[in-house]
Amino acid sequence: WKDQAACKGRVELFFAPAGEREEPRIRREALARAVCMTCPVLLPCRDHARMQGELGFWGAENDDERRVARRSLRRMAS
Repeated sequence: WKDQAACKGRVELFFAPAGEREEPRIRREALARAVCMTCPVLLPCRDHARMQGELGFWGAENDDERRVARRSLRRMAS
């Protein structure tokens, strides 16, 4: 699925540079989310990131959004 990703070759949008502040992060993530929303492999990407505990922006989710989603899934499973 990674070969079909709309983000292929655009690492700068999906991984924060060292020391990134809140406002630049919000702008970068908005651009990344726009790319994700056009991606044919959005769901496999999101599932991979959630299952593997990836860092960065994957499947239109940042680290915090993935953490919340994983917590919700754990609650539903128990």
